[in-house]
Amino acid sequence: PRNGGCGVLMRPAAGDAANAAKRQRREGAGLMASGVSAVGGEGAAAERGAAPMSLVGAGEGPQVAIAPTEAEEALFATLLAVADSIGKGTVVRVAGGWVRDRLLRRHNDDIDLAIDNMTGVEFANHVREYLQAQGSGDNVKVSVIKANPDQSKHLETATMKIAGFEVDIVHLRTETYTGASRIPVVSIGTPKQDADRRDFTVNALFFNVNERMVEDFTGQGVEDLLRRRILRTPLPPRDTFLDDPLRLLRAIRFSVRFRLRLADDLRAAATDPDIRDALEHKVSRERIGKELEGMLSGTGARFPAALRLFFELGLLDIVFDPSGGQNGAAGAVPLPTPASQDWQRVVRVAEWAGWLLADNPLFSSRTESPGTAPAAGAGGVAGSPAAAVPGSPRVCLLAAALLPFAQRTKPHPRKKGRDIPMVEAVVAESIKFKNKDSTDASTITELASALKDMTCKVYDAQALQKSLSSLRLDIGLLLRRLKQLWPGALVLACARDLEEAASRPAETTGDLDSASRMAMCAAALHSVFDRSGLTPEVQGHILRGIHSLDHIGVVELHGHLPADPVLMHASATHVGHVLERYRTFVTAVQELGLDQVWMLKPLLNGKQLSDALGLPKGPEIGKVMEAQVHWQIQHPQGTAPDCVEFLKSTSQQGASAP
Repeated sequence: PRNGGCGVLMRPAAGDAANAAKRQRREGAGLMASGVSAVGGEGAAAERGAAPMSLVGAGEGPQVAIAPTEAEEALFATLLAVADSIGKGTVVRVAGGWVRDRLLRRHNDDIDLAIDNMTGVEFANHVREYLQAQGSGDNVKVSVIKANPDQSKHLETATMKIAGFEVDIVHLRTETYTGASRIPVVSIGTPKQDADRRDFTVNALFFNVNERMVEDFTGQGVEDLLRRRILRTPLPPRDTFLDDPLRLLRAIRFSVRFRLRLADDLRAAATDPDIRDALEHKVSRERIGKELEGMLSGTGARFPAALRLFFELGLLDIVFDPSGGQNGAAGAVPLPTPASQDWQRVVRVAEWAGWLLADNPLFSSRTESPGTAPAAGAGGVAGSPAAAVPGSPRVCLLAAALLPFAQRTKPHPRKKGRDIPMVEAVVAESIKFKNKDSTDASTITELASALKDMTCKVYDAQALQKSLSSLRLDIGLLLRRLKQLWPGALVLACARDLEEAASRPAETTGDLDSASRMAMCAAALHSVFDRSGLTPEVQGHILRGIHSLDHIGVVELHGHLPADPVLMHASATHVGHVLERYRTFVTAVQELGLDQVWMLKPLLNGKQLSDALGLPKGPEIGKVMEAQVHWQIQHPQGTAPDCVEFLKSTSQQGASAP
């Protein structure tokens, strides 16, 4: 059935007839009791000052229906049985992310329930009692997460496991403020009141378990999600963000993950000094880091696109605050923040890194053009799959965001008189990531420049047809410092070079091979697509189609594209040479057998060396062990006796030196 009105409800085709008798229990916000139902009704539309929307008729609007899985049906049956056993006409609704994702045909096991006439804890206890009465509740436990107004958590939440699902349960809420306090008084509200207090319209949708219907009490959520493709707040964004400033970062995460355009008033609110101050000083760095992690990893993560939104909204200085959120605090040492042009370069480098990680032109053994569409999960668009870049793409992208802090230090927060790399400090203090993340990001940013220099040496040696044996030790020692991080560090170094090359004046593309030209085309389209709103499937079709345009120069192709901040003035020749240089380095590392050189085991341990060379235990053995590793890198087929002879000869030479 099709439904009209402001905020559409649509019943799944496989409806439960037994629920029809319960429809009269529905909350009276203009909801009709017929088979064709509307959320909010004309009254809700008038309240918002908007005309009722109509989704009646094929093609006039999105078809709103959710068909629960078998496991979800079992859960919902239990919930309805509990509601009936209470005897108070309780309406059970699934709220938020599950509804959004199921409308997008995505999987989601996170079930958040909203109850209309009692608290979440009370309903959870009813569930436990019901399951115990059924003989299946002996191990059912109800956990309670208390409200924490200081962290903008105003609602007590019950959590429990039901029918195999981890379920969070709250009540529908309304909030009132008294006096000058920013801490609200929370009480049970109507579905409309609850929906309006949620962060975004696309997250304010309900699935009414009793009626098996999607409910849109804001009147905009379904259209925003499925047709308009826009992220907006139910209430004025200033009110929503002051309620919880972290929602500004959530807006970026959801916009990037679901490819939704940010509403203009939402963008404007991001510049509000009160909201920025609240985000900087009233939100814990742990919560900021958790949102950032959601942009770096997980389904739909596209970190370069998130960084661009951070830059456009002027939020990078807040998120990556070198003071760890302590700027302005009493006794805090003020630290300079990066200039706008530094952040702009960060975004461009990250976009190049995202493309290199997605399409993998450096490490992939594919023979076809690297211009195939990058994979959506790594920050690009859907298309032919590329072999994964070894190492940790996540840390590589994080390091790209921290480039302005590379080669800088700050006083150690806990060790007086000692300094700490700024990159390490920002990761540990500003976004509260794990220690390994901070040291890995610091290592990558520190050694990316050394990797660039090494690619130049290898490329020059190859061009002059010189043997790489003289570079073998230097390459091996550098990779031993980076260990498994070296592929990510190489991607970052290459991205920096590509960003620099792309900023040079455009030149002729006549001497550039097809693969490099197509790589540029893909990167250009990747950056454009990130802001286009096109679906990944459509993007993949377009990118695959440009393979037939091999004869068109990149500069000519750019003339047919929207203005692109990364590649519009790119020099095809410079970019092609950068890619060729880095591909040459990867090939050299593989041919020299150094791609896992950090796992090289010494031929002899310390005691064996001490016995063979007649050396006492102490610092001297450490130096000899290091010399042994150097020799092994240079002599991959060498044996232990050969190594001992070498070490004896060098020790004798050292002893005879004046």
